[in-house]
Amino acid sequence: MRLQGIKLTLNLTRCLSIWMLQTLLLFRATGSCTFGRDIIPTQNTIDSCMLNSSTFADGISESCFSLRGGIVLTDTETPVNEEVDSECDISEAEAIISRFLSDDESNRDFHVQGWRWHTLSLVRDTSRLEKLAMRVLSQATESGFAINSMPLEKASRHVIDFNMGGLNRIENNLLFPWLRNKLCSHGEDRLKNAFSQILNKIDKDRSRANKLALAVKDQAKLASSPKRERSQCIQATKNLALLSGALTSLVDSIMDQENKFLVPAVAKIVPKKEQKSFNNKVLLELGILESRVHLVGMYDAVVESGIEKEREMFREFIPVIPRMMIPNWRKKLYNPQAGILDGDGS
Repeated sequence: MRLQGIKLTLNLTRCLSIWMLQTLLLFRATGSCTFGRDIIPTQNTIDSCMLNSSTFADGISESCFSLRGGIVLTDTETPVNEEVDSECDISEAEAIISRFLSDDESNRDFHVQGWRWHTLSLVRDTSRLEKLAMRVLSQATESGFAINSMPLEKASRHVIDFNMGGLNRIENNLLFPWLRNKLCSHGEDRLKNAFSQILNKIDKDRSRANKLALAVKDQAKLASSPKRERSQCIQATKNLALLSGALTSLVDSIMDQENKFLVPAVAKIVPKKEQKSFNNKVLLELGILESRVHLVGMYDAVVESGIEKEREMFREFIPVIPRMMIPNWRKKLYNPQAGILDGDGS
């Protein structure tokens, strides 16, 4: 599924992620906004900055692998998927899982829909952040740019800290340990290894997404700083738009992998009762107020997807009273913090 708007290709995203990471690490080291404008870094400077890449990633979280039950690396440890990598590359893993999923079409009820819709809402929000940055650029004037760019920092806090942060918390603390337990212990060794490979690949992509997210926050803060010159704010806003677009593309790619391999696997392997029990744990983890805000974002993402089947599932899986409360929660809870993305917040 795809949201409307400009999206970069996955190959471009990966190249941009590496380039942006190098440049933003340089920015952190020098305190200057480089991006090919004011400073041309030497290779020694970039190499020095890249040595601190682990510190850069720590700004968001620890390694996704250690938090989510996957690879845990120390100076003396060997990656737990080293044997898997030698036996089964990603394309083989995908083929093995595809064959497993095609063997039996029965028992395909998936009930952890909140995870899918939360990811979809994140794709929508990162795209909205990109469009907001582009609007700020188009409306910039000599005297008012710094003031007009102030919404970017508040908007990035909602997208990165609240929406992506909530999704990461659920995936780190609950979902991915649960997926590894259910999927990587099912069937013969080749199937177990294949699921492990796919989960490890998604974890690596999520780690890259977290680094991009931190860069988005840095550029939003710089663009909104009244202490910066107008040219620096404009450049930071351009950077923010580019990074948000790259993040949109990357998270969308992750969602595709999850929908193709993990969602149908859970539907086939995990009984409906266990899936519903897991949903209750998610609600407890998020809390009542946070869950309400997320539900509004999920609903909007489902509606804007234009996929009628998604709307039908939303009506089926979300009880009628919470659905009736969405307009009220939008006005009182959602718009005050997320409306800024559409120019409606304060």
